[in-house]
Amino acid sequence: WYELLLPFEKVGLFFDFDSAGKSLVERVVSRLGAERVMIPDYNGRKDANEVLVKDGSEALNEIVRHTHPSPIKNVYSAIEVVESLQERLLSGEDLERGEEWFLPEITNVVGKITEGDLITLTGDAGAGKTSLMIQQMLYTAVGHQVPTLITELEMPRYRLMRKAIQCLFKIEKDQIDIDVLREARKTISSAPLYIEAYFRNPNIESVIETATAAYHRYGIRLLIVDNLHILARTNDDINTEEGKISRALKEWANEYGSSVVLIVHPRKIENGMLAHGNDMKGNSSVRSDADTCLFMHRKHTGPNSERQMMESLSGPDLDPRTYLYTEKGRDHDGGNSTWLYFDGSKSFFRPCTSDDFANSGGFSGNGKSKPTSKENETRTWPNDN
Repeated sequence: WYELLLPFEKVGLFFDFDSAGKSLVERVVSRLGAERVMIPDYNGRKDANEVLVKDGSEALNEIVRHTHPSPIKNVYSAIEVVESLQERLLSGEDLERGEEWFLPEITNVVGKITEGDLITLTGDAGAGKTSLMIQQMLYTAVGHQVPTLITELEMPRYRLMRKAIQCLFKIEKDQIDIDVLREARKTISSAPLYIEAYFRNPNIESVIETATAAYHRYGIRLLIVDNLHILARTNDDINTEEGKISRALKEWANEYGSSVVLIVHPRKIENGMLAHGNDMKGNSSVRSDADTCLFMHRKHTGPNSERQMMESLSGPDLDPRTYLYTEKGRDHDGGNSTWLYFDGSKSFFRPCTSDDFANSGGFSGNGKSKPTSKENETRTWPNDN
């Protein structure tokens, strides 16, 4: 039926202003052009029929006479943006919608997770990157009813949920029984928390497609992707694919006003040294696309070579004290940091206290000493006494 409208210089569309009506307007505009398509202002009424019933035919005629060109997609007048900001403040919201981290200490370092943000989280294997984000998804979705989707590529959804239950109730794996599961079901029954799990050949196109569908159905405001490198492996040109992935996630965050946290592995660095932006594995554009680059580090305290592990008959041990720091921030230049303590047996983080540093050289006087992460400087962990 589009062809029937082609001869007309101007076309008025009197649809409802619901999602279906807006979608139809967009389709007509894409065929006829924004300058030819005119839309009405119903002055607070739902549709033209409600204007006719409640305000009369003359009011409807007035609306028809004063239709205006449909908006150009993705173009907003400055006054529209200012009015939107006014509406946010009047409704008690912040100028930028954002979510706190699950610990104030992290929010103080990183700032809020705000709409349109792409945050990268980098840390050594076993540092607790996934556990940190599981704790965050529980805080946002269960604690604050913020629709959250985690795209988990490293572990089965059952293991992810088991870790979530441990974190939620601060219990060890062996303590999970039917009563705990019953209580977990009750706790998360109304939480807008969703898990996307892939078993083979994940790619960024399918991740974006699913995230978009989840946004339209559930209103997703936080997307967690674990992780970049598994997602890029399905492409022969991994380096180029990693840049494509970060750009696609950043564009998705901007388009839908949501936030994305992307877990990124570091290149292999010497034990005790801290990673910085150039140590992030993959394409350099990943760092450029990110609004915030967040790093976490835990010192290896056990054997640090395969031979030592075989001789000691044990695996590498990690200090539970976790150094969390930024190199790049949306509203700051980076360099902010804090210490967290990871209880691995219960899969949750808490703030470090002075007692956690009582027997080491890592705590002194008014604050905790910290390694440096600036390039061309020694980046080392505090020496234990």
